[in-house]
Amino acid sequence: MTDLEKQIAEAKNKVVELEKELKDSKARPQKGDVYYMWSHNGVCSGSWDEYSWEIHILERGEVFKTKEECELDNTKRRILKRIKALEKGFVPDLNDMQEFVYQIYYNKKERSFGVTSSCSYSYYSILGNYKTTEDVRAAIAELGDSLKILAGIK
Repeated sequence: MTDLEKQIAEAKNKVVELEKELKDSKARPQKGDVYYMWSHNGVCSGSWDEYSWEIHILERGEVFKTKEECELDNTKRRILKRIKALEKGFVPDLNDMQEFVYQIYYNKKERSFGVTSSCSYSYYSILGNYKTTEDVRAAIAELGDSLKILAGIK
């Protein structure tokens, strides 16, 4: 590699670093910015002061620019908690390529949720991983339209 190529590579790396810093600075509230978070009393707002507890909730993904974003996140968290319970403790064995894993999928043509399966567990579905088709059907029946919220379907 020539000196010029090295300089170009270093400059490209610096650009990547600076872009990341810029993205992080946009995501992080600045001192005095109004932000929203969830508390035991519901959605509340605050003025960003860089307190350690504020940084902690920011790192956990619990700081929002708007009240609506905060409420949507809380709704999604409640749905995810319910999905976890409906999975009944089922955790697919990543080493068993013969194990069937059942999941919820969205059929765009029919605009409805259904059951799909795989015998090689290759990804985690945000809508849950279930041991049986009956478990998936029960989850669809119980969760109803809240699945659309979680899946981002309008």
